[in-house]
Amino acid sequence: MKQSGESINPFSKENFIGIKGYLAILIIIHHLYQFTAFLSDTSFGYALYLLGHYGVICFLFLSGFGLFSSYLSKGDAYIKTFLRNRLLPFYLSYIFFVIIYTIYGLINHSSISLNLILRSLTWGDTVVFFGWYFQTALLMYIMFFILKLVIKNDTAFVWGLGAAVLLFIFVYYFFISSQKNNYEPAFSFFLGVLFAYINGQKNTLFSKKPGIKAICGLAAFLLLASFSTLYNFRYNDYQWVASFSDFIYLLLMMITDFSLVFFLTAFISAVGRSVPGIISNPVSRFFGMHSMAIYGIQGLFLSFWINKIGNRPLYPVVAVSCIIIFSIPVHMFLTWLKKCIISRKPNQSC
Repeated sequence: MKQSGESINPFSKENFIGIKGYLAILIIIHHLYQFTAFLSDTSFGYALYLLGHYGVICFLFLSGFGLFSSYLSKGDAYIKTFLRNRLLPFYLSYIFFVIIYTIYGLINHSSISLNLILRSLTWGDTVVFFGWYFQTALLMYIMFFILKLVIKNDTAFVWGLGAAVLLFIFVYYFFISSQKNNYEPAFSFFLGVLFAYINGQKNTLFSKKPGIKAICGLAAFLLLASFSTLYNFRYNDYQWVASFSDFIYLLLMMITDFSLVFFLTAFISAVGRSVPGIISNPVSRFFGMHSMAIYGIQGLFLSFWINKIGNRPLYPVVAVSCIIIFSIPVHMFLTWLKKCIISRKPNQSC
């Protein structure tokens, strides 16, 4: 018997995998732009540049949404097993990429110090190309786990997490670094938790007229993204307003992120009920299932082949083919590693 549109859960694991697949493709396109400088110094080129940032924003949003949705369905048992079932497999997967990139760097006589390796395993810098995403996600996982252990009430936890994330962003901005890409995306993780909380309260925010809300969210995102970009370029050379305008730009980025994830949530709600095949299909599922492996190894092959082939038409074909092919065994290994950790009993080997 066919399910009605109302009874279908648009925020299912399968749909989230499909969305991650599309995001993985967008991020590959973004990194190809970075390595080839294709259409650089053009508006379209800059749009390709922004694909990576907003792709990671959506990834972190889905992570926050998925974590809190799992907690709402499983309760305290989910938190009790969080370290072993979620945090440890993610961290060990990241360590695997650290090892791979360290070996690659040593073979290519790159400058890899013990200090860099230690920072790679903690925070601040990493040998993994584009590995800042893993470090940010790990920090959000740890923050989520610690706060949920301390704060039992769900409402208080959500706002406590929001306060902690904002504190992290502002402390990092004012005292550590102005490189916003390393910390500003953390806000989208909190938004994922917040939206999952709203959805769990059976709120009609996403279920009533989601198509109209998706259109409004997309329009707001495009306007805000364009405005924040123009604002940043307009005031970038004015030293006397540099600090103030840069902080305003940070706030604009966060508001833009909100409009993007609002659009994404409404889009999933609308399309996931009416035409689920658009979100979840063989192509999106493949890239979604292998998204961690694809993200982890793409810098390796993009770097290797740009040195071997150069910036020629053959380069993206060879590089992307290698990324897709090698993501399969890497994904299989990471899946085995996760199962081994979750299922292993004390004093039992894998």
